[in-house]
Amino acid sequence: MPVQPEVLALGSSFLAGGIILVTTVSELPHMRTRLEFGAFTVGASVVAVLLLMLEGSDH
Repeated sequence: MPVQPEVLALGSSFLAGGIILVTTVSELPHMRTRLEFGAFTVGASVVAVLLLMLEGSDH
């Protein structure tokens, strides 16, 4: 069954947003120090930058 690119993009972004939300909610309450929060923030930023670079290299 053919799927339009817009539908695939919408589904992928919805799934990715859900994963980010669940990860954030499950990880942040357990952090007790600023160091752990900083490591989480740096890790999330690195992943975001890598995904943006990967997307930019496709064009």
